[in-house]
Amino acid sequence: NIYANVTTEETDGNFYKEAYVQDATGAIRLRLLASGGLYIGDSIRINLNGTVLSEYSGMIQIDSVDVDKNIVKQATEKFVTPSLYAVNQISPALQGYLVQLNDVEFESSELNYTYANSISLTSENRTLTDCNGNTIYVRTSGYANFADDTVASGNGSDLSLSLI
Repeated sequence: NIYANVTTEETDGNFYKEAYVQDATGAIRLRLLASGGLYIGDSIRINLNGTVLSEYSGMIQIDSVDVDKNIVKQATEKFVTPSLYAVNQISPALQGYLVQLNDVEFESSELNYTYANSISLTSENRTLTDCNGNTIYVRTSGYANFADDTVASGNGSDLSLSLI
């Protein structure tokens, strides 16, 4: 069994049949057999019977998770506090973790665009930059319920992201 808290899930449409969980020792991707049933802040126990441990983009994942059979909710509203990082500190070792980036903004060339293409349902990348010119891509699915929103302008703090 693995005990962890859900940090990212499907409610906003940015993910499909997947969730990310995190505990004090690490973060991992769950590939779900069916959509739904997990929510950010759920504290869960994952029974590994019938699941498959595999690799996805250099990250370990648990595949073939049946929410009804493999997951037991222990509690709700147990939110993970994101760890604070600077853009230039982001590395593959942080994949799956919930992180916070402060003092970042989307590049000015991105401001008239939407987060993704909600008409063709295609994912798109937008570039975040910090005050030192370091950049990182933010990828949004065309299925996200905010895909058609115009990219936010201005410099801000407290942007929380799950790194995938």
